[in-house]
Amino acid sequence: EQAEEILGQLRASPSQVSLQEAGGRFLATAAASGEVRTLLKSLGASEVLAAAIRSHPFCKGLQDQAQWALVSLEGWRAPLDVLRDPQLILSPEAVAAALWALSTCQKWEVESLTSVPWESRCEIARLALQSAARFKEHMMLQGHAIEVVGLMLWAVVPDTVQEVATSAVSVVVEAMQVHHSDGRFVRIAALALARLVEGNAAAAGLLRRCGPQFEELLDQLMRTHDRPELLKQLCIVRYAVCGAMSLLETLGKEKWRLMQREALLFALGDLMDDCDVASVLKMDAVARVCALGLEAHDAPGPAGISALGRILELLLQDLAFSARADASQEAAVERGVEAIVLRLQWELESSSPAVTVYASALRALRNVSRRSQALADRISASPAVIAGVDLALERDYFSLGFDSLWQLLAAVSFFCGVERLMGLLEKYRDAPVLHEVAFRVLVDDAEHQDGSTAAGSILHFAPRLAIFVTSVLRRMVPDCPNPKYNPLHLSTWAAALLGHVLGALSHRSRADEVSEASALTQTGCEPSSEEEMVLREGLQILVSLPETFPSSALLASKVCRALVRIKLAYGVGSRLLPMLHELGTAKVIEDMMQRFPESTGVTADIAVAMGILDGFGPILRLMQGRPSSQSVQLAGCRALVEIRRMGVQCAGDEELFSVTSAVQQTQEVFSAQEAPSLHAEAELALGFLRHSASQINGGRDSTG
Repeated sequence: EQAEEILGQLRASPSQVSLQEAGGRFLATAAASGEVRTLLKSLGASEVLAAAIRSHPFCKGLQDQAQWALVSLEGWRAPLDVLRDPQLILSPEAVAAALWALSTCQKWEVESLTSVPWESRCEIARLALQSAARFKEHMMLQGHAIEVVGLMLWAVVPDTVQEVATSAVSVVVEAMQVHHSDGRFVRIAALALARLVEGNAAAAGLLRRCGPQFEELLDQLMRTHDRPELLKQLCIVRYAVCGAMSLLETLGKEKWRLMQREALLFALGDLMDDCDVASVLKMDAVARVCALGLEAHDAPGPAGISALGRILELLLQDLAFSARADASQEAAVERGVEAIVLRLQWELESSSPAVTVYASALRALRNVSRRSQALADRISASPAVIAGVDLALERDYFSLGFDSLWQLLAAVSFFCGVERLMGLLEKYRDAPVLHEVAFRVLVDDAEHQDGSTAAGSILHFAPRLAIFVTSVLRRMVPDCPNPKYNPLHLSTWAAALLGHVLGALSHRSRADEVSEASALTQTGCEPSSEEEMVLREGLQILVSLPETFPSSALLASKVCRALVRIKLAYGVGSRLLPMLHELGTAKVIEDMMQRFPESTGVTADIAVAMGILDGFGPILRLMQGRPSSQSVQLAGCRALVEIRRMGVQCAGDEELFSVTSAVQQTQEVFSAQEAPSLHAEAELALGFLRHSASQINGGRDSTG
């Protein structure tokens, strides 16, 4: 009734600018809810807003509010219509509002961009460039235009169809030169430029041909500005144009301030995978980073340690695959590890230690140790490492940030073992953040150990961990000890951990550990019945989480992946499926699908869970029920591929024919140029389905 009343007032007074502006603001806020959005569209709100935009093209406030509301209702097509309108494009207010709505009000990710046809993205980019050229004196509009160009031409398609990105590069560079002193504008332009050249060899080559002139522009911008996000984007551009080793050259080229050195070192660490070992050794990268990032009195410790750790990982990976040992390479690794250990020791002995420094050092040493057992043994025995692991949490627990806490708990798990980590959790039993981070660490370790049940591994402690995680969820979710903490975060990673440890209960050779777990619960049951009780209680709380937190897509995804992992571990013919059906798992999964119908990643995870539990039928019904939804079809094709990889077979010829037809129909509805990711996934699905057909026919022939 309120919406109808407001829309009636807007229709009755189209000339009252203040009323139309206030109405746009109200509708934009209300449209944040999916149900309200549907109601507003049915009441004709989009037409009212479009009329206001056309009637008052030069009223900035009205344009901003009305276009914000319209993009909330209709998506990216609404501002595109404004940029196409021959009258509205003469108004800088209307054009700026349309570009702002595209760049800010519409939330973009690479995945959501793929749902926009490539022709439309190119058109939006061209219109944005034309708008920037038409209103060169309007700096805010220029910034929005450049941001839109960077978003629309983000490198998610092959170079061969990215000539628009190449033509946009010169416009962005020219704007950066003109507005080089405005930090906000340069940040927007640098981000757009990074998106234009990332994965686009033609665009990067254009800048490379500019030679020293463009490199000098980057150096000038880095000297002028010190905002971390801006410096990061400039480093990405330099990397795309000049290569990763140019970051190292730039680092030693002049006396950079701390913020600039930090950005260069962090970028070097992030992009080290693309370096070649020969260049790293030739430039003596380990010694350079040690001198500039660790040993200097004003060294940016965390950044230097991060870069050095990534260099050492690269060298160790190459050594692992080399036919013979390289003495200079081994010496560089020794030098780097020693430098990190010394920096850790120095920090721990300091009167005011920097938590971020020794957390970074422990992370680097842990990652290096994962690549070399010999180094792992030596590092674990180092007095500095032992002191760092034993004392850091005890001394600095209440001053730790989230990332530092993660690194320290990861070091505890790796260097001291699961027993020590669980001891800390028992000591701080009412600390939900600590438990959340510990669950993240255990999930990471379990994935790295890749199913190992050896002594000391995560899955070796599966029954105890399953009981512990279940009890934590029962205690902390309904009544969290910290009223400011959202238990959703704890539940999300608890669900992921349950997927690993409940699945590991299927290993019958683990009866001794199950017996140990039974002593904790004091049930007096036999190992097999105790195992079944642990499994049932874990599954019960796992499938209850989506109902407790119905709006969390990430939690839904983690729960579905956990169920798939558990089902694969138990295999066919186990007692797991009756237990899942008894707990109403199919209904829980179906409800999740209803809540997240258009989120490709989550929908795919839910569809895989459907398929692994009930076969191809639920996925087929999903695809047939929403044939015009690109995200649903992409999720369905991904799910078909995944369940075939996991060994799920079609029920027979009829089901196989229906599933194949649904995938082929998807390819007919969406063109390859419009939806390249969908077509690639559909082709992969058809390949697996053809293999299924050959298996069915082969089995029939052999039977005959």
